[in-house]
Amino acid sequence: MLPAFVIGLREGLETVVVIGAIVVFVRAQGRGDLLPRIWRACLAAALVCVAIGLVIRYVEVNLPWRQQERFETIVGLVAVATVTYMVVWMRRFPKDLRRDTDAAASAALTQGSGRGLVLLAFFAVLREGFEVTVFVVATIGLTGTTAWLSTGGALLGVVAALAVGIGVVRGTRHLDVARFFRVTAVVLVLSAAGIAMTTVHTANAAGWITFGQRPQFDLSWLAPPGSVLSSFTTGMFGLQPYPTLIEVVVWLVYFVAMMTVVLWPPRPAEAASRRHRRQLWLGAGGLLVALGVVLAVTLPSSSPPPRPVAASAKILFATLYGVTCADAAHCVAVGDVLPIDKDAAIGDPDGDGQATHTLVETSDGSTWARQASPDEGRGGAQLSSVSCPTTTDCVAVGFYRPDPFPASATIAPPDSPLIESDSGGRWQVVDGPATGANSVLTSVSCPTESACVAVGYTTVGQSDGTPVESFFVESFEAGSWSFVPLSPAAGTTSELNSVSCPTSSTCVAVGDAAPVSSPTDTAPLVEEMENGVWTAPTLPSQSSGRGILYDVACPVPGRCVTVGNAVTGQGSGTALVLSMAGTTWSVDQAASGQTGDPSLTALGCADPDDCVVAGQALESAEKVVGKVGPTTWQALASPGFSDNVQGITCPTASTCLAVGSVYVNGFGNTTALVTELSSGDWVAERLPAL
Repeated sequence: MLPAFVIGLREGLETVVVIGAIVVFVRAQGRGDLLPRIWRACLAAALVCVAIGLVIRYVEVNLPWRQQERFETIVGLVAVATVTYMVVWMRRFPKDLRRDTDAAASAALTQGSGRGLVLLAFFAVLREGFEVTVFVVATIGLTGTTAWLSTGGALLGVVAALAVGIGVVRGTRHLDVARFFRVTAVVLVLSAAGIAMTTVHTANAAGWITFGQRPQFDLSWLAPPGSVLSSFTTGMFGLQPYPTLIEVVVWLVYFVAMMTVVLWPPRPAEAASRRHRRQLWLGAGGLLVALGVVLAVTLPSSSPPPRPVAASAKILFATLYGVTCADAAHCVAVGDVLPIDKDAAIGDPDGDGQATHTLVETSDGSTWARQASPDEGRGGAQLSSVSCPTTTDCVAVGFYRPDPFPASATIAPPDSPLIESDSGGRWQVVDGPATGANSVLTSVSCPTESACVAVGYTTVGQSDGTPVESFFVESFEAGSWSFVPLSPAAGTTSELNSVSCPTSSTCVAVGDAAPVSSPTDTAPLVEEMENGVWTAPTLPSQSSGRGILYDVACPVPGRCVTVGNAVTGQGSGTALVLSMAGTTWSVDQAASGQTGDPSLTALGCADPDDCVVAGQALESAEKVVGKVGPTTWQALASPGFSDNVQGITCPTASTCLAVGSVYVNGFGNTTALVTELSSGDWVAERLPAL
C-alpha cells in the first residue's frame, strides 16, 4: 500500500501543479470559457487510465499460467522503466514544472481555438495517470498485493496530492518540491527494486531466464509465510523467501545504481552540461558492471551436489503422483507444481488464489515434454492418477479446491473431485457427478476408450468434529460419468486408494476401512467388480488383520497384485502383498517377512508373477524397492537420487518407470522425478524445465 500511496502522491501532485498552472493561465488570459472543456478532458483521461488498468488486469488473470507469467514480466519491465524515468526526470526538472507549463499553455493558446490547451490538459492527466496505473497493476500482479490495498493506497495518495497541490498552486502553501521528490524517490527506488526482482521471478517461470537460479539465502525467517510482516516485505520490497543468484544481483544492482542517481548532489543550474550528465551515467553504469561481477564471483552457493535429474529453482514444489504407458513409446505422468512467483510463500503463487497447478508430462520413449493442462477452482489443483487405454486417449483424476487456501487459513476449504481427459493432445476438464462437500478422486483405470472406473472418498465431520471417510466409485459409460451405487459398511470410515480394470467388465479396487469409534484400527479393504456387480471378497488373515492397501495392478484378467502395510504388533508392521488368482487371494509370505516396518505405496506389474514395488521403511525412513511375486521378494537397489516414489508402471517385462519427487536444495524445494529401471539400475529421465 505504501509504494502505491507514494506513486499516487507524486504523480497526483505533478498533475495538480500542471493542471493548476493551466487553469491560472486560462483565467489570466480571459478564457474562462475553456475551463469546462479542460475539466472534461481531465475526467476523460482519468477514465481512460482506469480502463487501461482494468483491461491489463483482466487479460492478466485470464491468461493460461505460462502466458500469464510472460505478460506479467512485460508489465513489470514497463513499471520499472516508468519509475526509473520518473525518478531521473523529476530529479532534473521539479522546479520548472509551472514555468514549462506556462510556456506550453501560451504556445497552445496561440492556435486560437483553445483546442491545444484542452489537449495539453488531457495528455498531462493521461501521462501521469498511466504511470500510476502501470505501477499499481505491477504491484498487484508481481508482488501479490491485494487489489484493494494497492488501488486504495494510490487513491489516498492522489487525494493527499490534491490537498497539497491546490495550496501550492494558490500560493497558500510552501513546498520544497526538490526535497519532496527526492524523499519519495527513495521509497520508489526500494519498491522498483522489488518489482525488478519479482520480474526476474516471472521471467524465469515464463522460460525466458534460466541462468543464475541457485538459491542464495533462506529469508523465510525474516517474514514467516502468511504473516502481516511477510505481506509488507513482499509488497514493499519484493523480497522472496529463497532468492536466487540472479534475483539478488538484479535487486542490488538496481538499488545501488538508482540510489546513486537519487542521492547524487544536485548540480547548480548554471553548471548543467553534457559533461556532468555523462559523468553521472558513466559512473552509475560502471558501478553496475563492477557490482555485477563482484556478486557473481563472491556470493555463496547453496546448491546441493549435482543430481542426475532436471533441477529447477523456479518452483517451490513439483511432484508426479501417477504414471502410465499405453506402450513403451507413449507414457504420461501427472501431478502438481507450485511455482516460485509473487506470493507463493503465503499460498497464492499467481495472485489468483491458486496454490498449485496441475502437472502433465508426456514421453515418446526418448524425450519428456510438459503438456498444458487446465486448473480448476481457486485454491489449487492436483492430478493423482492417469490411465491411457490408447496412445491418443487419456483420463486423469485428482481434486481441486474451489476456494482460495492461503497458508494463514486455519481451516482448509473442501476438496472437490477433478476429472480431466486428453484427446488428441489437448487436456480439458470433464464434468462428473455431484459428490459430497469434501471429496477427492484417488485413482482411475480405463481398459478402453469408452469405459473407465475412478475411486475415491468423501469426508464428513461428525458432531464432535471427528472426520469420517466413505469410499465411492464412479464409472464412465455411454459418454458420461455417473455414481456406482455402493454403500460402505455402516459404522465404518473407509477409503479406496487405487483401482485396476483389466477389462471393461472386471475391476479391483483397494483401500482400508476402520470402525468409526477407532479410526486408526484400519483393515485392508478390497472391492471387486464383475459384470457391473461390486462385492467385497474374503481376504486371508494377516496377523492382527490390521493394515492398509495403497496400490493394485491387474495386468491380466483374473490375476491381480495389491500392496500396502500390515500391523504385526504394537508399533510394528511389515510389508503386505496380496495376490489374486481366479477368485482366491493369498498372502506373499516372503514379503511379510521383511523387517523395518516397510510400507509399500507404489506398484507396477508387466506380469502378475513379476512386479516392482516401492515404499518406505517406517522405522528408518529409508526407501524400500523390490520385486515381488505370489511367493517371492527380491530387494532392488533404490534410486539414490530420489526422495519420494509415488507411482510405478511397467510397460514391458524389462522396463519400469517410477515417478515422484526429488529435493533440489537445502531449503526443501522439490522437482518432479521420472526414473527408469534398466538392467537392475535406476536411470533418471530428463524432464523439461517447469
